Amino acid sequence: MEYNDVDKSKYEPHARDAVDLLNEMRAEKKFFDVIDLDPYGSAIPFLESAISAIANGGLLCVTFTDMAVLCARRPHVCFYKYGCVPLPNRYCHEFALRMVLHMIS
Repeated sequence: MEYNDVDKSKYEPHARDAVDLLNEMRAEKKFFDVIDLDPYGSAIPFLESAISAIANGGLLCVTFTDMAVLCARRPHVCFYKYGCVPLPNRYCHEFALRMVLHMIS
């Protein structure tokens, strides 16, 4: 942040469990304008806390890096996590995006 010359009043760094932080901030009525979820693997464990801690009109950015699960290499795991069964085809990445959007909605 210092390198990019960002005003220190615009951010507050935390080094703790994300779910605990999001729930605490929501309880204190301190909502985030932007939440960027980029965990290793699925972002599902963080979604409920993130959605409840985002400000009205805020931006939620989510990255899912478990493409093996979403692109039919492990369909039983995909069904367990996302409630969908992926199809092994050439448009599996588009289908994965649709499954993720459905899960978030």
